[in-house]
Amino acid sequence: MKQPKVSVIMPVYNTAPYLDAAIQSVLNQKLEDFELIIVNDGSTDESQSILEYWREKDDRLYVISQSNMGLSRTRNKGLSLAKGTYVYFMDSDDLIHPDTLSTCYLLCQEQNLEFVFFDAHVFSDNPQDNALIKSFNYNRKKTIPYKITTGKEVFEQLLKTNEFFSSVCLLFIKRDFLIEKGLDFEPDIVHEDELFTSMLYLYTRRTTYISKCFFSRRVRLDSIMTVPFSMRNIRSYFIVGQRLLSHITVYLEDKEIIRLYLSKTIDAAVWQAHTMNLVDRLKVLFECVAHWIPYVRWRTLMVLLFKKYQLNR
Repeated sequence: MKQPKVSVIMPVYNTAPYLDAAIQSVLNQKLEDFELIIVNDGSTDESQSILEYWREKDDRLYVISQSNMGLSRTRNKGLSLAKGTYVYFMDSDDLIHPDTLSTCYLLCQEQNLEFVFFDAHVFSDNPQDNALIKSFNYNRKKTIPYKITTGKEVFEQLLKTNEFFSSVCLLFIKRDFLIEKGLDFEPDIVHEDELFTSMLYLYTRRTTYISKCFFSRRVRLDSIMTVPFSMRNIRSYFIVGQRLLSHITVYLEDKEIIRLYLSKTIDAAVWQAHTMNLVDRLKVLFECVAHWIPYVRWRTLMVLLFKKYQLNR
């Protein structure tokens, strides 16, 4: 079987209302030489029947089903099955522009890039979600497009300009490079993109930015992105931090950029924790004092302790 140019990896979990549009946006790609690997992660809605319909309709779809294992393991499963020269990770309730795969593929091939990154448009099916939409931003204004650079160089720049977006849906990656670096998704956490994307930038020798909104992210109230912040969130951020600090023990030259990343990401996560109940906020405080003081501002700790108490609903 001929190797496809691109493997699109799409995990699915109870997204039946959005699947048709997501799959159709992949099938509408100008680059036709791709495979779409869809992993149904134990959906309990009509997702499987929808996937069966599309599998019969287009032989570029490869559909497998498994018991619910979480997003990281599901993406890793898709990656293990991928045959494409490049991979693109796409969520099953989102959309991609018809030029996405062709533009990214040609640029990577011409410039011998290990990955490219781009921007996103945010939308909702509910007109009442305008305020929610405004809280998400995936557009860069200060990053120079088409400048070939190392991942570390652009990672530092993105952090300093607050234009680092961790979503893997904004990345188009050479599959052999992921294999070479043994890079996949940390299981059993949320915010797994934070670790994956950070490590990708740290390892990469050649990358560039495409100043286009190739990806359309659907914002909905019942998604992973919009559930209330909880101990699971903060613990996941701490695990990401621990993995990056472990990276420094081998790659000491990455110390300063990881410290910069942690000072922004851990601080922001602890600030978000002020929305949790008092008992959990105190747990976060003790964890910060024990392990994360170098990366959390005192002002953030004051917000954690004293900002108006809110119950998650």
